[in-house]
Amino acid sequence: MPNWKDVLIEIRNCTSPSAIDVVRHKYITKFQKIRRRNVIVYYSGFLQKTEPRFLAHLPINDNDMNLFMQAIHCIKNPQNGENCGSKLDLILHTPGGNMAATEAIINYLRSVFDDIECFVPQLAMSAGTSIACACNKIYMGQHSSIGPVDPLLDRISCYDLLDEYEYIKKHVLGDANLKIPRDLESIVFWRSFLEKYNPSIISACYNATDLALEMLENSLKERMFKNDQSNPNIKKIVEELGMHNNTKIHARHISYSKALGIGLNVERLEDNQELQDVVMTIHHCCMHTFINTQAIKIVETQNGGGLVVNSA
Repeated sequence: MPNWKDVLIEIRNCTSPSAIDVVRHKYITKFQKIRRRNVIVYYSGFLQKTEPRFLAHLPINDNDMNLFMQAIHCIKNPQNGENCGSKLDLILHTPGGNMAATEAIINYLRSVFDDIECFVPQLAMSAGTSIACACNKIYMGQHSSIGPVDPLLDRISCYDLLDEYEYIKKHVLGDANLKIPRDLESIVFWRSFLEKYNPSIISACYNATDLALEMLENSLKERMFKNDQSNPNIKKIVEELGMHNNTKIHARHISYSKALGIGLNVERLEDNQELQDVVMTIHHCCMHTFINTQAIKIVETQNGGGLVVNSA
């Protein structure tokens, strides 16, 4: 398998003015020839582009729909390469992002492709996990991670806000079940905490957490478990990925073995050496693209269609 250094050497030895793009597309094409399915590579440069000015663009957002529309147009109307019908391989690397945008992208991909398999070379976190779980199958390496799907509000976990709010409420109003006495005078101590809350924030957090769980359950039933919608693994997966008391923190990394253990339909990349080699080479190519160019996001197909989005 070409490692990080080998890919860099290949890029440097390429005589094309667009060497990084040429080498990256070479391996996307190689992947497609192995799999004989349509390919979309969706990559965010969130690990490399860490400056505050990029923060709004790196997560999944509504602008990404335009990138997927362009990519699928190129799949359906190939100038080079081929259209492999209704089967798609999605190679995914993202920190997550907006839930509404994610839901729209999932629905769009489902409307176009009857069978979608997701490859996670390194990270598909939060809403990225929602996309992966909306596929028929997920491929992960021993180094790959998905994550909890609990939503954020201004980069703060909704569950963390709700936990703090409920904790304060119990210690002020009391809770007979937990044997916590009412202590109205303690409101003086909690005042500074309560000032940051208002009914709309609390309501938004409850709605967001409910939507995340609903999206995950529906996604699993509509694709991964479409032939067995009463499978008990669905509830287990929703609880493990969506409930804060299980995942503890939003950034929790969930490995292949953990994903397999909770019932997701996952396969190890290491079980197919040829496939692992080309997937990880595509990953290295994308990382070099983010490090050595102004690119902040890549959406690319086997036909060269799609866009590399550059920073301003």
